[in-house]
Order: sequence, then structure tokens, then C-alpha cells
Amino acid sequence: MSRVPRADRLPLSRERILAAALEVLDADGLEGLTMRRLADTLGVGAMSLYRHVTDRDDLLDLVVEGILAETEIPASTGGWRTDLEAIARAARVGLLRHRGATVLVTTRLGLGRGGLAAVERTLGVLRAAGFDDATAVAANRALGNLVAGAVLYEAAGLGGAQGDDRARRRDQGRALMAALPEDEFPNLRAAAGAMFAVSADAAFDAGLAALLDGFEGLLARGHA
Repeated sequence: MSRVPRADRLPLSRERILAAALEVLDADGLEGLTMRRLADTLGVGAMSLYRHVTDRDDLLDLVVEGILAETEIPASTGGWRTDLEAIARAARVGLLRHRGATVLVTTRLGLGRGGLAAVERTLGVLRAAGFDDATAVAANRALGNLVAGAVLYEAAGLGGAQGDDRARRRDQGRALMAALPEDEFPNLRAAAGAMFAVSADAAFDAGLAALLDGFEGLLARGHA
């Protein structure tokens, strides 16, 4: 990316800064998102950014809110399990849209209105299903942890590797498992093939189903 010619520049705004920040993130990852790099992409002096974002922390909060605001919250169906499943899947897709920011989005507290809308919707579904407030909050957190863990693995772990890199890392993992003492690690040895064959989609589906089954069990036992 090269600096935009001054004659072609639009007035600087938080919206333009956000768009450029996401461009840098997608190209260079989180470490590449510096104020200087962002200013160069926008074709402005670095000090110009500080009229719109107070510091890098403010910029990162802007990025988090922007990414979360991009995620489309599915319309309600009236079925709590169907709705929670749709919300979780939409969140996973939305977070993986900018893989370079997955660590940022899943660990930063500043959600802004974009993130709060998803939490509001999820709590509404849980409370309408019959969960009390404390259980609804705990269930929302458990659902968020599942999504966060899944996208971090897909973006930064083996699930995020592609092509030759994925094959290399998979082969290294299989070799490591095969070299383990069978008397000490019988289960890892036995499950080694499945461990590197199960797709990220299948793993997410299994985790989500287990979590929703647990929620359903709480309601059935009257512990909600």
C-alpha cells in the first residue's frame, strides 16, 4: 500500500481511519498496525491522526467496535437454541473476517456499541428462554469463550495454517505423537490420526452442540 496523493485525499474522519486500519490489519497483522503505518496508508502526517483518535489504545478500541459492528446478528426465530446457534456461528464468521485482529477482538474489554448489541441480543434470548439473570450471564460467557477459542485456534493455531504450512505442521504433529511412549501416552497415540483429521468446522459444531445440550439440561432440571 502506498501513500494516497494529497490532492486525492478526503477529509480525515474516524470512519476513514477505521477503514484504513482494517486494511493494514488484513495485510500486515496486528503488529503492523502502527500509527505511522496507518498515517502513511491514509496519506497524512501521523499527528493528524491524533485529532480523531487519542492514542493507539483508542485506535484499537475503534477497530474492535468496527469489526463487531460488521457482524450481522441473525433475526430471531423464537427458538432459543436455534437463535443461540445462529448468533455463535455469525460471531465466528465475523471475527474470522479479519484474522489479524482475532487476538485483539477476543481479549480486549472495550466492545463499544457493536459488541454490546450482540451481548444484548444473546442475553435477551437466554432470559426469554427462562434462564435467571446470573445463569444467563454465565451462559453468555461460556458461549463467548467457545467462539473466542475457536477463532483464535483457526487464526493463529494449526487450524489457521494453509497449504504447505498446514501440511508441514500436521506432519510434525503426527511425528511427535508417534514418538511418544505408548505406556505413558496411550490415548494421544490412539487418537493421533483423528487429532489432525478433524476439521475446524467439525470441532466447532461439536463444541457448540455440547454447550447447547448443557443449557438445555439446565432448563430441564429447573436450575436456570
